[in-house]
Amino acid sequence: MYSSFNDLLFDIEDLIFRLDSLGETAAAARLREGVSCLNGLTDGRAELLKAMEAVLAEYGRDFGPADLKELKSLTKELRKTVLSPPLAFIKNLF
Repeated sequence: MYSSFNDLLFDIEDLIFRLDSLGETAAAARLREGVSCLNGLTDGRAELLKAMEAVLAEYGRDFGPADLKELKSLTKELRKTVLSPPLAFIKNLF
């Protein structure tokens, strides 16, 4: 668990850098696109979450085990910031 969104973002940006250096440029670019949507509101985080989920679906099979595990973990943590308890409760109603 992260103590702040900035700590989480730091690790996401670190993963982007690592993916770039490993030649996973399309995945890194998609994540970078998601980060560029951050605007201080929940909708920016939701766009980043969509980007991370898209990278998992489209490129995850090409990642090494450690990078795949980290992307999954970061996605899970980001999802918690997007689906705050009230929103998570509402989502479970449908």
